[in-house]
Amino acid sequence: MNIYDEVLKALSQSLIDEHLDLFKKYATKITEASKSQDAEALLNIIKQIEQESGLNLQDAKQLLTANLSLEIQYSNETQNNKMEIAIAQLRRKAVEILSKQNIDNVVSTISIDVTLRWDDLKRISKSVYKDIGKKIFIVPCSERISGQILALMFPYKLCFTLANMYADESNETIIMNFIDDPLIRKKSIEKIDEFNIEVYAYYFKSDDDKEYVLISTKKLPQTFAEVYGVSFSLKEYKSVGESAKLPSKTPLFFVSQVKDLLSPISNEEYLQLCKKWTFDDLRKILRGELELPAWYEKLILAWLFSGDWQGYPLHLFICGPGGTLKSAFADALSTVLHEKVVSGTSTTLTGLIPSFKSSPPSPGSLVLSKRVAIVDEFFKMLARVSRRTGSEIIELATLNELLDHKRRSYISGNGALHDLKMSAKALFITNPITKHESIAEVFESIEDTFISRFLTVWHDRQFVEYTSKLKDIYRKLPDRPNFEFIRLCDYMNRFTVKIDVNKVREIFNEVKTHVITSALEQYNMRYLHHIHLLIDGLAKLNAFIRKEVPNEAKEEDYEEAKELMMRIVMSWKDINIDAVPVRQRKYYLDYQQSLVYEFIEKFRGVDLKDLTDAFNIENLDEILQHLEKYSLIKQKDGKYYPYWYTFKESDVNDLAEKYNFEEIKKESEIEGKEGKKHIIPDYAVKCFLEKYEAVEEIVLIEFLRYCGFKKPEELIAYYISQHIIFRDNEGKLRLV
Repeated sequence: MNIYDEVLKALSQSLIDEHLDLFKKYATKITEASKSQDAEALLNIIKQIEQESGLNLQDAKQLLTANLSLEIQYSNETQNNKMEIAIAQLRRKAVEILSKQNIDNVVSTISIDVTLRWDDLKRISKSVYKDIGKKIFIVPCSERISGQILALMFPYKLCFTLANMYADESNETIIMNFIDDPLIRKKSIEKIDEFNIEVYAYYFKSDDDKEYVLISTKKLPQTFAEVYGVSFSLKEYKSVGESAKLPSKTPLFFVSQVKDLLSPISNEEYLQLCKKWTFDDLRKILRGELELPAWYEKLILAWLFSGDWQGYPLHLFICGPGGTLKSAFADALSTVLHEKVVSGTSTTLTGLIPSFKSSPPSPGSLVLSKRVAIVDEFFKMLARVSRRTGSEIIELATLNELLDHKRRSYISGNGALHDLKMSAKALFITNPITKHESIAEVFESIEDTFISRFLTVWHDRQFVEYTSKLKDIYRKLPDRPNFEFIRLCDYMNRFTVKIDVNKVREIFNEVKTHVITSALEQYNMRYLHHIHLLIDGLAKLNAFIRKEVPNEAKEEDYEEAKELMMRIVMSWKDINIDAVPVRQRKYYLDYQQSLVYEFIEKFRGVDLKDLTDAFNIENLDEILQHLEKYSLIKQKDGKYYPYWYTFKESDVNDLAEKYNFEEIKKESEIEGKEGKKHIIPDYAVKCFLEKYEAVEEIVLIEFLRYCGFKKPEELIAYYISQHIIFRDNEGKLRLV
C-alpha cells in the first residue's frame, strides 16, 4: 500500500461514521488526487473537510507530510515554519519541473506568498542536485522594486555561470558552489560541472533612487515597471562571458515577473475623468494655488497632452527675468508628475547626458526622467560648459540626439550603455544670462540646431507684471503626485489626432511674418513640427473640456493654436529698445520690417516710390515709422538712409549751419585743471536740447559726430536708457 492509499484509508475511517455526507461529497476528488499523487490538492481537500466538519484530521495530515517533507501551515505557526513549508513546496515543484522537461539546466519563475531569501533558493537548488543530480533554480516573486528599466548592460545574452559543482576523488562528496559563495581552493576537490544559464542584464533605477542590475532569462521592456524577484549581491566583480563583468557594489536582482506601469487608461476611464474634472480643475492640479495666466496654463496642458510627430515630442524652453515664478512652477509640475528637477546651479551639462565617470555608467538625467525632463537654470549649466574648450559642441550634439528620441549606444573604456533612448519631453527653464536683455540675444547666443528643437516662450513685461503681484503672497503648491493625472497624460501621449497639414502650414506662414530676424532660422528649422503638436495638444485638451474622446482637430483648435503662437512670437519682440545698441536693433525686426530695412541699407537714399515699387506691403508707412522709432533709418529730403550712413560733407555743413553746431560746441566746452578745454558728451547733449527742445535723432547724431565723438548712436541709446533724454510721440528727442 502506498502513502496515498494510507491517507485515503485514514480519511475513510474518520468520516464514514459521523460525516458520511461529507465523505460522499469529496470521495471523487480524494480518489482523483490520490491516483494522480497530487499531494498539494489532497492537502487542500483535507483543509476544506476540516472547515466543514469541525474535525481535526491529524492522522491523514501526518501521513501525508511525514513522507513528502510537506508541513501543514496553521494560523499560529511562526514565520520560520512558513518558510520551511514554502521551501519544501518549491523543492517538490522543482523536481516536478525537471521530470517533465527532462533538461539539466532550468530557471523557473513561480509566484508564492512567502518571502524567500536568496540563500533559501540556493538551498533548494543544492538539495535537488544532491538528490537527483539535476540543476534547477527557482525564482519566486519574493521581493518587489519599482522604477525604470533603463538600458541593456550588454547588447547580447550573457552566459551566466550561476554555480559550479565540485567533488572529491571518490565523487562521494559533491558541492554546489554558487556565484556569491566563497571560492573553493582545496586541491583534493575537483570541478566536475557548471550550472550555466543565458540571461540579459539591465540597468535599473528605483523610485527611491537606488540602482540595481536586473538579471532576466527573458528580454525586458525598457519602461517604468514593478519588478518581482529576489535580490543578491556579489563580493567582487564576476566575469560573464569573454569580456563582460557584473559589478560587486550594485545589488543584483533576479527577475521573476515584470508589471508595466505605463499601461494607459481605457476610453471608459478617460470619459469618467472628463466628468470628474473641469478645465479649472486641471489648472489647479497642475500648479496648486499658484495662479498663472490662463493662456500660459493652457499652453502647458496642451504641451503635456501632445503626442509625437516625426518621431519626437514637443519640448519647451521657457526663459525670462527673475521673479516670474518659473522655479516655483517647475517644483509644482515635478511634484504632480512624480519627476525630479535638475538644477543648473549644481549640475553640469554632462549630468544630462550619458556619462562614464561612475561605475556603472550613468545614462544621464534626461533618460532617467519618466515623462517630463525638467531642467532649471539651464544657462548657468551652459555657461560652465562654455569655459571648457571643445566640450560644448560634443555635449550639445549628444543632447540633440536624445531630444530627437533616437535610440543610440554609448561606449567608453569605462563601460557601455546600449540601446539607450529618451522617453520624456523636455522642459528647460532659465533666467537669461546677465548680458542678455532679451530673447533675441538668447537666440543669437545658442547653437541653432539645439534651440530650434524647443518651442521657446519668453516671459514678457505683461507676464512679469502679472506674476509680480503674486510672488510675495504665499501660495500652496502640490505636495504629492497625482497618479490619475499622470495616467491621463499617458493616455493622451500614446496617439495624435487627425490634423490638416495644409492648415498647419498656413498658421506657420502667417506667424512667420511676425518672427524677429534673430529667430527666423530656428523657426524655419522646426516650428512646423512644434505647431503641429501644439494643435494636437489643444485638440485633446478641448475635447476633454467638451467631455469627448479626442479624434480630429476642429477649427477652434487651429484658431487657438494660431493665437497662442502669435502671443509667443510677439513676446519675443517685447524689449526696451532704447537700451539696445542701435547696431543690434535689426535683430528685433519681424520678417517684413527686416526686408524693408535691408533694402534701404543696400540702396541707400531710396524714396517712398522706390519702396512701393519694390514691396507690395499695405502697412509700409507703419514699417517706416517703426524703423525710424528704432533709429535704424534716417530721412533727408524725402529719402531714407540706414542709420550708419554718413552724408556728404556739404549735407553735414548744411545741418551744422542750420543748428549752429560750432556755437553750441563752444558752449559745451569745460575747462580742465591745466586750462585745457574739453567736451563731455552728456553735457553737450544737454546744451543742444536746451536750445532746440526737440530734434530728429539724425541731427543730434551729426552734432555729436561734429564734436568728435565716435559711435554717437550708442551714446544716444545709453542716454535714453538712463532717462537723460527720451523720444516724444513724433519720434523726436527731448530732455527728460
